[in-house]
Amino acid sequence: MVLGLLAACAEPEDSGGPQPFEVVGVSPADGATGIVESASAELRLSAGLDELTCPPSQTRIDALGPDGTVAFTVAVARFADATEQTLRLDPSDPLPRGWTYAVSLRGGTCASQDGRPLEPFSSTFTVAP
Repeated sequence: MVLGLLAACAEPEDSGGPQPFEVVGVSPADGATGIVESASAELRLSAGLDELTCPPSQTRIDALGPDGTVAFTVAVARFADATEQTLRLDPSDPLPRGWTYAVSLRGGTCASQDGRPLEPFSSTFTVAP
């Protein structure tokens, strides 16, 4: 009985430092198919984004050709909500049907509000034909 009480009162283990700043969720989901051409991409972050360190050029939606290379980059408007820890990319025009798109957030200079560097992220989805 005493051993059980000692285990319950033990200090939690330290994870060894600050947690990474990363994308923890994406919509549409990675690999999703049948997405509507008016879809926006939304990235949920593990912390608030410092927009001063992360210019819009660090976030992209690219149309991928059949060989997986970038065929063209989609013009997007970017909206960041540090309170909600989200980043939304709204295409300026409907996405052409039948294409696969890669949503990417480059690491580079991007950081959280407390200065942690962003882990690079990429995800794909396909618009319905």
